[in-house]
Amino acid sequence: MQSFAVFVATCLAVAAANPIAKGIYDGCGTTTTCWGVNADSGSGCVDTQDCSLIVAWSLDGEAYNFELQATNPENGWVGFGLSRDTSMGDDSVVICNSESGNADLYWNVAESDEVKYPLPVGDNTGLTTGSVTNDNGIYCSFTRDSSLTFLTPVDPAEEVTFDLASEAFYILLSTGPIIDGELNQHNAVGISDDLVQF
Repeated sequence: MQSFAVFVATCLAVAAANPIAKGIYDGCGTTTTCWGVNADSGSGCVDTQDCSLIVAWSLDGEAYNFELQATNPENGWVGFGLSRDTSMGDDSVVICNSESGNADLYWNVAESDEVKYPLPVGDNTGLTTGSVTNDNGIYCSFTRDSSLTFLTPVDPAEEVTFDLASEAFYILLSTGPIIDGELNQHNAVGISDDLVQF
Protein backbone atom coordinates (compact mmCIF):
# COMPACT_ATOMS: atom_id res chain seq x y z
CA MET A 1 0.00 0.00 0.00
CA GLN A 2 1.09 3.52 -0.63
CA SER A 3 2.07 5.29 2.57
CA PHE A 4 2.36 8.85 1.35
CA ALA A 5 1.02 11.57 3.60
CA VAL A 6 -2.13 12.31 1.66
CA PHE A 7 -4.96 9.80 1.98
CA VAL A 8 -6.57 7.91 -0.83
CA ALA A 9 -10.20 8.01 0.18
CA THR A 10 -13.68 7.00 -0.75
CA CYS A 11 -15.55 10.25 -1.20
CA LEU A 12 -19.16 10.23 -0.07
CA ALA A 13 -20.23 13.74 -1.07
CA VAL A 14 -19.49 16.20 -3.83
CA ALA A 15 -17.89 19.48 -2.86
CA ALA A 16 -20.26 22.35 -3.54
CA ALA A 17 -18.09 25.33 -2.62
CA ASN A 18 -15.88 25.27 -5.70
CA PRO A 19 -17.58 24.52 -9.02
CA ILE A 20 -14.54 22.84 -10.58
CA ALA A 21 -14.06 20.58 -7.55
CA LYS A 22 -17.31 18.68 -8.05
CA GLY A 23 -16.23 15.89 -10.38
CA ILE A 24 -12.62 15.11 -9.60
CA TYR A 25 -13.33 13.63 -6.14
CA ASP A 26 -16.23 11.42 -7.28
CA GLY A 27 -14.29 8.22 -7.91
CA CYS A 28 -11.51 8.65 -5.33
CA GLY A 29 -10.87 5.31 -3.65
CA THR A 30 -13.29 3.40 -5.90
CA THR A 31 -12.70 3.92 -9.62
CA THR A 32 -9.71 6.27 -9.35
CA THR A 33 -6.72 6.81 -7.12
CA CYS A 34 -6.30 10.38 -5.89
CA TRP A 35 -3.45 12.36 -4.38
CA GLY A 36 -3.46 16.01 -3.46
CA VAL A 37 -2.27 18.78 -1.19
CA ASN A 38 -3.85 21.81 0.43
CA ALA A 39 -1.67 24.93 0.50
CA ASP A 40 -2.89 25.77 4.02
CA SER A 41 -3.30 22.43 5.78
CA GLY A 42 -1.06 20.04 3.82
CA SER A 43 -2.18 16.43 3.67
CA GLY A 44 -5.61 14.93 4.13
CA CYS A 45 -7.37 17.15 1.61
CA VAL A 46 -8.77 14.28 -0.47
CA ASP A 47 -10.94 13.25 2.48
CA THR A 48 -12.15 16.80 3.05
CA GLN A 49 -12.37 17.58 -0.69
CA ASP A 50 -10.47 20.86 -0.33
CA CYS A 51 -7.19 20.21 -2.17
CA SER A 52 -5.55 23.22 -3.75
CA LEU A 53 -3.76 20.75 -6.09
CA ILE A 54 -5.07 17.27 -6.87
CA VAL A 55 -4.46 14.48 -9.38
CA ALA A 56 -6.75 11.50 -10.00
CA TRP A 57 -5.86 8.54 -12.22
CA SER A 58 -7.12 5.19 -13.44
CA LEU A 59 -5.71 2.48 -15.69
CA ASP A 60 -7.47 1.98 -19.02
CA GLY A 61 -5.82 -0.89 -20.91
CA GLU A 62 -2.32 0.25 -21.95
CA ALA A 63 -2.87 3.85 -20.87
CA TYR A 64 -3.76 5.92 -17.82
CA ASN A 65 -6.50 8.53 -17.63
CA PHE A 66 -5.52 11.54 -15.55
CA GLU A 67 -7.39 14.51 -14.15
CA LEU A 68 -5.62 17.51 -12.61
CA GLN A 69 -7.04 20.43 -10.74
CA ALA A 70 -5.67 23.62 -9.21
CA THR A 71 -8.04 25.89 -7.32
CA ASN A 72 -6.12 29.10 -7.93
CA PRO A 73 -8.47 31.43 -9.81
CA GLU A 74 -5.93 33.07 -12.13
CA ASN A 75 -5.28 32.17 -15.74
CA GLY A 76 -2.32 29.88 -15.78
CA TRP A 77 -1.10 26.31 -15.89
CA VAL A 78 -1.22 23.17 -13.77
CA GLY A 79 1.44 20.47 -13.95
CA PHE A 80 1.83 16.80 -13.04
CA GLY A 81 5.34 15.40 -12.77
CA LEU A 82 6.93 11.98 -12.37
CA SER A 83 10.22 12.04 -10.50
CA ARG A 84 12.69 9.42 -9.34
CA ASP A 85 13.52 11.60 -6.31
CA THR A 86 11.88 14.44 -4.39
CA SER A 87 13.83 17.19 -6.14
CA MET A 88 13.11 19.09 -9.33
CA GLY A 89 15.25 17.94 -12.21
CA ASP A 90 15.23 15.06 -14.70
CA ASP A 91 11.45 14.69 -14.41
CA SER A 92 8.73 13.90 -16.93
CA VAL A 93 6.04 16.57 -16.64
CA VAL A 94 2.66 17.14 -18.28
CA ILE A 95 1.65 20.80 -18.24
CA CYS A 96 -1.91 21.84 -18.94
CA ASN A 97 -2.08 25.37 -20.32
CA SER A 98 -5.37 27.18 -19.70
CA GLU A 99 -4.69 29.71 -22.46
CA SER A 100 -3.94 27.23 -25.27
CA GLY A 101 -6.25 24.51 -23.97
CA ASN A 102 -3.52 21.90 -24.47
CA ALA A 103 -1.72 19.34 -22.34
CA ASP A 104 1.91 19.01 -23.43
CA LEU A 105 4.89 16.89 -22.42
CA TYR A 106 7.78 18.74 -20.76
CA TRP A 107 11.18 17.84 -19.35
CA ASN A 108 11.96 19.35 -15.95
CA VAL A 109 15.59 20.44 -16.08
CA ALA A 110 17.44 20.78 -12.80
CA GLU A 111 17.26 24.44 -11.78
CA SER A 112 20.27 26.50 -12.76
CA ASP A 113 21.06 30.11 -13.60
CA GLU A 114 20.31 29.37 -17.26
CA VAL A 115 17.18 27.19 -17.05
CA LYS A 116 14.52 27.68 -14.38
CA TYR A 117 11.45 26.23 -16.08
CA PRO A 118 10.49 22.97 -17.77
CA LEU A 119 11.35 22.69 -21.45
CA PRO A 120 8.83 21.38 -23.99
CA VAL A 121 9.78 17.98 -25.37
CA GLY A 122 8.18 18.84 -28.72
CA ASP A 123 6.76 15.37 -29.28
CA ASN A 124 3.49 14.52 -27.56
CA THR A 125 3.31 10.96 -28.90
CA GLY A 126 1.52 8.88 -26.27
CA LEU A 127 -0.27 11.87 -24.73
CA THR A 128 -3.80 12.93 -25.63
CA THR A 129 -5.48 16.05 -24.25
CA GLY A 130 -9.02 15.54 -23.06
CA SER A 131 -9.86 19.06 -21.91
CA VAL A 132 -8.35 22.08 -20.19
CA THR A 133 -10.74 24.57 -18.61
CA ASN A 134 -10.32 27.66 -16.49
CA ASP A 135 -13.47 28.38 -14.54
CA ASN A 136 -12.74 29.48 -10.98
CA GLY A 137 -9.56 27.40 -11.17
CA ILE A 138 -7.80 25.13 -13.67
CA TYR A 139 -9.05 21.65 -14.55
CA CYS A 140 -7.38 19.32 -17.03
CA SER A 141 -7.89 15.78 -18.26
CA PHE A 142 -5.55 13.75 -20.45
CA THR A 143 -4.61 10.19 -21.36
CA ARG A 144 -0.98 9.06 -21.11
CA ASP A 145 0.45 5.81 -22.45
CA SER A 146 1.71 3.59 -19.65
CA SER A 147 5.24 3.84 -21.04
CA LEU A 148 6.63 6.95 -22.72
CA THR A 149 10.09 7.19 -24.28
CA PHE A 150 11.33 10.52 -25.57
CA LEU A 151 14.46 12.59 -26.15
CA THR A 152 15.17 15.23 -23.53
CA PRO A 153 15.27 18.78 -24.97
CA VAL A 154 18.72 19.48 -23.56
CA ASP A 155 22.10 19.43 -25.24
CA PRO A 156 23.07 16.65 -25.70
CA ALA A 157 19.66 15.02 -25.95
CA GLU A 158 19.22 11.83 -23.97
CA GLU A 159 16.59 9.14 -24.50
CA VAL A 160 14.58 8.51 -21.34
CA THR A 161 11.69 6.18 -20.50
CA PHE A 162 9.05 6.63 -17.82
CA ASP A 163 7.04 3.42 -17.45
CA LEU A 164 4.17 3.65 -14.97
CA ALA A 165 3.55 -0.12 -15.07
CA SER A 166 7.05 -1.17 -14.03
CA GLU A 167 8.46 1.66 -11.92
CA ALA A 168 7.27 3.73 -8.95
CA PHE A 169 7.65 7.52 -9.00
CA TYR A 170 7.28 10.48 -6.71
CA ILE A 171 4.37 12.71 -7.73
CA LEU A 172 5.05 16.39 -8.32
CA LEU A 173 2.10 18.79 -8.63
CA SER A 174 2.46 22.48 -9.37
CA THR A 175 0.60 25.48 -10.70
CA GLY A 176 1.56 28.95 -11.79
CA PRO A 177 0.63 31.95 -13.90
CA ILE A 178 0.96 32.55 -17.61
CA ILE A 179 2.19 36.07 -18.39
CA ASP A 180 2.37 37.38 -21.95
CA GLY A 181 1.82 33.83 -23.23
CA GLU A 182 4.78 32.40 -21.28
CA LEU A 183 4.70 29.90 -18.42
CA ASN A 184 5.98 31.53 -15.26
CA GLN A 185 7.42 29.95 -12.12
CA HIS A 186 5.05 27.93 -9.96
CA ASN A 187 3.40 29.61 -7.00
CA ALA A 188 2.20 26.37 -5.41
CA VAL A 189 3.73 22.90 -5.36
CA GLY A 190 3.12 19.47 -3.81
CA ILE A 191 5.47 16.46 -3.67
CA SER A 192 4.48 13.01 -2.44
CA ASP A 193 6.39 11.80 0.60
CA ASP A 194 6.87 8.34 -0.87
CA LEU A 195 7.20 6.62 -4.22
CA VAL A 196 3.84 5.84 -5.81
CA GLN A 197 3.20 2.65 -7.79
CA PHE A 198 0.64 3.41 -10.47
